[in-house]
Amino acid sequence: MTSAGSAPDIVFRGLDGNECEAFIAAIEELAFTEGWSEDEKRMLLFTRSRLRQGALRWFARLEPSKKKDWDLFVEALFEQYPPVGAPVETEISTPVW
Repeated sequence: MTSAGSAPDIVFRGLDGNECEAFIAAIEELAFTEGWSEDEKRMLLFTRSRLRQGALRWFARLEPSKKKDWDLFVEALFEQYPPVGAPVETEISTPVW
């Protein structure tokens, strides 16, 4: 088994949705390989240690409940960093006639 410390290339800076998806996939793959994919606390602690720049600032403002649940964390992360090219949702949608 490798240690989580041997994965220095797994970082998320908050650049865009593509980086976000690759980051979550890498975290989940590492957790599965290392045998801690069922340990949400460990996954969240490791993930937190890999956040940089804008992503780290986003995490600091995240609701505490979303910092303690892997699925809620991932959902919030994907909401903050949507896929590149995804349509931006507006508050009021106006039909085109």
